[in-house]
Amino acid sequence: MIFAAGASPLYQGTFPLYLRVVMKYLIFTALLCSLCTAEAQLHYVDAAAWPLLHKAQPTAYPFQRIDSLRYPDMPHEQKELWCHGAGLAVGFMTDSPTISIRWTCTPRKALHNASDIAQSGMDLYIRKGGRWVYAGSAVPSVGNEHEALVLQKADSTMKECLLYLPLFREVRSLEIGIAAGSHIYATNDSFARKIVVFGSSITHGIAASRPGMSYVARMSRLTGLDFCNLGISGNCTMTAAQARMIAQTEAEAFVFDCFSNPSPEEIRKRLRPFIDTIRLNHPRCPLIFLQTLFRGTRSFNTAADAFEAAKCEAARKEYIQLLAQGYRDIYLLEPGMDTGEDQEGTADGTHPNDLGFDRILQNIIPQVTEILARYGIVAGDHEVQPECPDVQPADCKAIRYVGRVDRHGDGSVSFDWSGCYLTLRFTGKSLAMRVSDTGRNYYNVTVDGEFSRVVSTFGRDSSILLASGLSEGIHTLRLQKRTEGREGRTTIHDFRTDAKGGKLLPDTARRVRHIEFIGNSLTCGYGTEGLNRHERFRAETENCDKAYACITARYFDADYTLIAHSGRGVVRNYGDKKPVSSAGTMPERMLRLYDESDSLLWEYSRSPWHPDIVVVNLGTNDFSRGSHPSEKQFKAGYKHLIRTLRKHYGTQVPILCIAPGVRSGIPDRYIREVCREEADARLQVTTIDPGLSNEQEDLGSDSHPNYTGQCKMAMLLVPYISTMTGWQMPAKPIE
Repeated sequence: MIFAAGASPLYQGTFPLYLRVVMKYLIFTALLCSLCTAEAQLHYVDAAAWPLLHKAQPTAYPFQRIDSLRYPDMPHEQKELWCHGAGLAVGFMTDSPTISIRWTCTPRKALHNASDIAQSGMDLYIRKGGRWVYAGSAVPSVGNEHEALVLQKADSTMKECLLYLPLFREVRSLEIGIAAGSHIYATNDSFARKIVVFGSSITHGIAASRPGMSYVARMSRLTGLDFCNLGISGNCTMTAAQARMIAQTEAEAFVFDCFSNPSPEEIRKRLRPFIDTIRLNHPRCPLIFLQTLFRGTRSFNTAADAFEAAKCEAARKEYIQLLAQGYRDIYLLEPGMDTGEDQEGTADGTHPNDLGFDRILQNIIPQVTEILARYGIVAGDHEVQPECPDVQPADCKAIRYVGRVDRHGDGSVSFDWSGCYLTLRFTGKSLAMRVSDTGRNYYNVTVDGEFSRVVSTFGRDSSILLASGLSEGIHTLRLQKRTEGREGRTTIHDFRTDAKGGKLLPDTARRVRHIEFIGNSLTCGYGTEGLNRHERFRAETENCDKAYACITARYFDADYTLIAHSGRGVVRNYGDKKPVSSAGTMPERMLRLYDESDSLLWEYSRSPWHPDIVVVNLGTNDFSRGSHPSEKQFKAGYKHLIRTLRKHYGTQVPILCIAPGVRSGIPDRYIREVCREEADARLQVTTIDPGLSNEQEDLGSDSHPNYTGQCKMAMLLVPYISTMTGWQMPAKPIE
């Protein structure tokens, strides 16, 4: 080709511009081909024949959780759910720097609260430094056939890998691609001791961000135990067919999230036969039930709140009845599926997101692993048994009890009065107690001076983890009963430290001051944690530590005893239609060893303490709705109470009488006249004015004072107690 002189500048120079463009295109194409060639060099291995981790049963088709062909009476919808890959994982070793995944699965269905990765994708984890670390996800494409590069440019050392299958799809085929010249082989021994988790959509993992983030999968990675996911979204209702399936599944323990889907009536009717069927094949396996979660919809939907509360109560009552009838090796964890009350822990007000699952795990892992350890179920080889922990009986001299307690010949200690507490010192990283309860009580746990958690006691011979994950050294623990005697009697059998150097130490922090409070619901802390005055009372919202008595004792750095019971008066109890002589009034109850038993009396002469001052806060219930006692009746009863205290504590102990702020002013007048007529220089009176509390800010459940209202009451009492005892008022807040 000949070009005339003076042609276009596009063609001037050594390399005309068009040639340079062509060359750039050729270079780019070559690079693209090179990348394609590199991808083409990946070697794919069929994983269909490999063993799957966390599988509950052998199945005819490789990537299913349950062989539904064995259960012809099971509904089709449930059979379809059992085909999903939730919790299943492929374990393998490879030295490949690149890992790619090819898979096919059943058609996707629209789930408003499930991500595409969780629904149809896969998760890769690699063990690093002894921990499972997230390495990447296989993101699904449109359709049923998928291919995704999960790992690239990694080192060429041998890596232990864990590949989780989709949560809500059945996998039909699975291939793992590695770089040419690399090696890969399956593993099936990454986890020990099989535990089956049967549950609802929460267990299924519907709102997890990806397959590896379901709480069941995370429990396995965090504990080293083989937790198998049998979540069945929306269908976990404890049917007879489901019970037979669980009974025919081999496992060393079972965990159940089965109170979310059924109604309260279904829970009452089905729980016992469900357990009985499982027990046919698993007579001594631990069965651990998780109480249903706090649903976000309960915050404002009163109907939803009532329904969920009814389910919780139905599960609780059935469980207590089973224990009373001799059922063993069953446990109910409360709080169980708790995502937190700030509503940040759910994707839709019901189903936990990743944050919600994290909160659930923080609560249940210590409790579940502690229960499993009692049966020798720990991570590691199946033949290895856990070391025996250091066990000390509850009446060990190193433990200091404050309150009315009953010591038994077998080393156990029982009590039921509100506010009873114990303190102890120990070494080791954990502390648990073995305990029984005739009802259900709630306890505040304080570790090293900081509030740690609330635990509940219920049933026979259960174990509760009080502290875990502590550093080396000496630790202190305080366990305080926050609920009343009417909720049940607690018996502590023993305390257990971890096996490696844990032991109890003598308590050296003994207080020299002691205050005894005699009162009613105000003293018990009835409803102190209620949200407002319109909220109905629940035992969970009662916390004596936030009531004026404990606040006042804390201010003076004093021990205390609470001899208190809601609704009780001097001569008449709340709501009693009789004008006088109610049964079980406080002058009679305060003589008892147990609040709820009149068969044993408290031996004042053998009491380990002698109060420096007694505070009496009674009279509100005497003049509540209904008939009221006469002046003569009330004053006679009040004088009898004061004289009884004088009989047991002597004339030198100051007694401060609190007159209730009843708007009629009648009890205030009567109590002041009693104190005047007794002519006792160490007998004083003050009044709680009805205007002390702000109805909008200072009241909790059933219009009882909340924590701020109780603090105001304590502020009223502190100067009187300081004057009557001679104790100085330190410059610190009342809290």
